[in-house]
Amino acid sequence: MKDLTYSFNQATEQHIKDHLYRVDQDFKPALHTYVDIDKYSEKLAKSAVCLEYFKDENLIGLMAGYFNNENQFLFITNFSIEKQYRGIGMKLIIELFKFLEGRYSEISPEILKLGQDFAVALQIGIKNNKTPIKSIHTEVRNDNRSLIIFYKKIGFFELEKGETATYLIRKI
Repeated sequence: MKDLTYSFNQATEQHIKDHLYRVDQDFKPALHTYVDIDKYSEKLAKSAVCLEYFKDENLIGLMAGYFNNENQFLFITNFSIEKQYRGIGMKLIIELFKFLEGRYSEISPEILKLGQDFAVALQIGIKNNKTPIKSIHTEVRNDNRSLIIFYKKIGFFELEKGETATYLIRKI
């Protein structure tokens, strides 16, 4: 899969929009039922830190988030991967968590470089193999039980379960 590449904040609003429309029905419930995809794509392109996964010119995976410097947490607002690439994308996220925790001996040189690029994109420093990120936060629609289970498997815990969504946190 040499034609797959990662980047940070290189996807255009159109790349993001096209990707989100392709994965729309993979969300539970469908993304367009609770988000205006056009406006959301614009917001992500303009203000989120985006880790992008490209196959040739097509954006096939996206993790978009915001770093809260004051409270030192990363909020993941979007994590979407087109079906045929999900295994690779999930592995990448797990490896990035190892990087954030300073477990460099457990990751490849490529992931180490990707993690360092991620820290630059977030505008954070690394001291003693640690980032200032103390936790990762996300919110998942309650209808998407399989994603909630996945997050719990990789160390997230439920902080709050609302009517429509569950707020999850993973300590770093």
